[in-house]
Amino acid sequence: MTDESALKAPMPFLRETIAIAATLETPEAVPSTHPLLCERSAADISGIDAIWMGEHEADRGMASLEPGCRDSLRRVSRIPRSYSSEHSTMLNARSLARGVRMDGFAPAYTDAYLAGPNAVGSLAKAPRTPLSLTVLDRRIVLVGTGRNDPALIVATDRSVVRSANRYLDRLAEISVPIQPSWRSKAIAPTYRQLRIMALLAQGAGDESVARVLGITSRTVRADVAELAAAFGTRSRLELGVAWARWLDGR
Repeated sequence: MTDESALKAPMPFLRETIAIAATLETPEAVPSTHPLLCERSAADISGIDAIWMGEHEADRGMASLEPGCRDSLRRVSRIPRSYSSEHSTMLNARSLARGVRMDGFAPAYTDAYLAGPNAVGSLAKAPRTPLSLTVLDRRIVLVGTGRNDPALIVATDRSVVRSANRYLDRLAEISVPIQPSWRSKAIAPTYRQLRIMALLAQGAGDESVARVLGITSRTVRADVAELAAAFGTRSRLELGVAWARWLDGR
């Protein structure tokens, strides 16, 4: 990154960083390299709603936003998921209890994480995660600065939100679903069945799923029928509901 690019105004810098991440390419820099995006004063910049410095302040900030999250909470981590605090576990449980859909992406997950209480919602392993961020209800973006002393940049700027959602949508297309180890062994989908259900949940039809996975539509229908039998459901709608609840650990 050049000295000249480091002097860009904070909002254009943030917009450009997330837009590059949405291409699944690694940005030349992350927000922590911008001098003003590590300062509380950045919250006075138009388009940036808050800067939460340090873990304690980030926890308080998330606690203030969590009750207002009604539909979805999607997050991506640049580093392998290995630990979540008790505070995060509590907030996740509250969101799940309200029916909030939770999606997580990371380059890897440790065995300890997959066996723990935060391995909830839909988890996926992504081949590339150039930027850490969280999106609440597709309208509030929290960007991790990547510093040793963690900080979160909160933004509702339309272009930032649009790029952040595009980033997460693209990750969903290329990621592999991960099954937490605490889930019932009575229902143990194969890798192919996990991919089929993930694609169907995104709205793909049988033919489209078959094309993406390089199988026949007959195989797709057979796998769906096998899962329906395992869940004891009689329609795809019922299977979708049962599958979502199973993913959320309910």
